[in-house]
Amino acid sequence: MADAAADVQAIHFERAMHSFDAARTAKPEDAEAHRQYALLADYFKLYAKAAQSWERVLELQPGDPGAWDGYFHALRWAGTTEMDRRHGEKLLHVLPDALRTASQRPELFGNAQEAAAELGRLEDYNAVLMNRRKAEVDNPVFLHHFGVAQVALADLETGHRSRDLKDEIRTELDELAAQYRDTTEVAAPILYRLAAGFDFLGSGAEADFWLSRLLAAPDRGVLAEGLYYWDLARKFQTLFRTVRGDPLATESMNELSRIIGEGMTSPRLIQRAAWVFRRASVAKALAEQSMAKESMEGNDPIPAAAEPQRPEFPPEHAESLFGTVMDQITWRTPGRISSLSWLPTTESNRREFGRRRLNWRRGSAPTVRATDLPAGARRGSVPGSPQ
Repeated sequence: MADAAADVQAIHFERAMHSFDAARTAKPEDAEAHRQYALLADYFKLYAKAAQSWERVLELQPGDPGAWDGYFHALRWAGTTEMDRRHGEKLLHVLPDALRTASQRPELFGNAQEAAAELGRLEDYNAVLMNRRKAEVDNPVFLHHFGVAQVALADLETGHRSRDLKDEIRTELDELAAQYRDTTEVAAPILYRLAAGFDFLGSGAEADFWLSRLLAAPDRGVLAEGLYYWDLARKFQTLFRTVRGDPLATESMNELSRIIGEGMTSPRLIQRAAWVFRRASVAKALAEQSMAKESMEGNDPIPAAAEPQRPEFPPEHAESLFGTVMDQITWRTPGRISSLSWLPTTESNRREFGRRRLNWRRGSAPTVRATDLPAGARRGSVPGSPQ
């Protein structure tokens, strides 16, 4: 494993994956062992193995909507990363079965449509939804994704069909919004349709209004997850583009910190890893700003024979950058950790960073908690110690 000496978190997760593999081999009827293995295989991007394990979970617990979510995610990405059409074909083949159990799961539709688009089978995907439409006439989640699928298919055709479909969706949403805007208690699926629908149409203010209500809904379940974290990512990018230029005001920096903190509460392991990377990007940008300021302030003449002056690292930025880089390593963020080689090259900075890294590597490995697993992991289960 790359960077195995430092990548203690990944070592724990990898050991956990082997432990659950042993558990599911010893007890093939243990659906939970297969589920935990699938979650960790997905984290390590072993999508084909994750799909096989989710398939076994569904054989044992066919009515589990969360397992259908995981299965479709694994099949979609196995097809993409391995460039193997069979995974996507299998997804479309079992889609009717999935809809009978998991038609209230937004992620299922997203993965199904992406897989169909990659296979050039959007028409077949629409046909499956059309056949299911009568049974889902009272399901706002299904109705939203049915409309999105119709627009996607129309986009492939000539004429104004796509625009007309969007106009129809907007009319339906406007009527629905007028009906529920002043209603105190609204079912989460209806709020989801309004938030997701207006977001799809690019009506940001309306989408934000209904998303805020969805987040406050006691029955929101998984309906808010995708919308909420994509919204956070967009807001992060907007602020981060600014911080890479001029320093942000205190209020904006506080908002950026809040967004990162919220992102780190994502129930999915891989999403939290992405927010670790974003946090490190901010720390690096702030460190660069602090060094640029220090460099500009040192304008005194330098003797010709003297070693060129290098700006010192302000301690608070050195501490922040060090911590976030170490987090990147422990979360095993894909790609090289370039921030380590970027650090300033003054002797004092090198010594300080080396001291901190040595202390960190000598420290005890962090304990992997049940909360470190994605949503759906067994409450109380600890990777490496399957029950």
